Amino acid sequence: MLSKELRGMTLSELEEMGTDDITEMLGVEISPMRIKCAVLARQVAQDGAAIYQGELDADTPTNV
Repeated sequence: MLSKELRGMTLSELEEMGTDDITEMLGVEISPMRIKCAVLARQVAQDGAAIYQGELDADTPTNV
C-alpha cells in the first residue's frame, strides 16, 4: 500500500510523512500494540532515503 503512495513523492514529502499519515492511509483503527507494525514500512523508506542522501550509514539499524 505504501509503495503505491511513494510513486511521485519527493524525498522531502517522504521525510515529512508521519504516523498519522500511515494510519489514515490504512483506513482502520490501529491498536497501540500494532502501531510499530503499521509504520515499519514508512520508517524503512525514510531510512533508505537518508542512506541515499548520505545522511545515514547503511549499517545503522532501522529505529521504530
